[in-house]
Amino acid sequence: MYKVSQFNVPFKRGGIYFLYNSHTGAFVKLSEEYRESIRKINQGRFNEVPDKHLDDLKAAGFVVEKSKDEIGLYKYLINLYRFGNSSFGLTIATTLQCNFRCPYCYEKHEDEYLYTCNMKS
Repeated sequence: MYKVSQFNVPFKRGGIYFLYNSHTGAFVKLSEEYRESIRKINQGRFNEVPDKHLDDLKAAGFVVEKSKDEIGLYKYLINLYRFGNSSFGLTIATTLQCNFRCPYCYEKHEDEYLYTCNMKS
């Protein structure tokens, strides 16, 4: 049994239907046939959905196993990235020249830049 992913974001622009999944990043233009297949899955009428449609929707993450805890998986992945040691994130500020000059800011706003230096011995 399957269900439509709770991360799906359907929308319409200029008479064209699109579907985006914020978890997998999948983004597609939906034909009327696929829209109808998604409606049938929502209604539990899986036997009326063509196998190709079901396979395509599952591969993109638009349809998932009914027993899948999507929120639990999302929380697990967030914690894995946050507390795991398999990746390292780093932000390099090439300048601190912010134009806002907020009164509560702790920066001195000095004219300092990150330069590359080619040293020859």
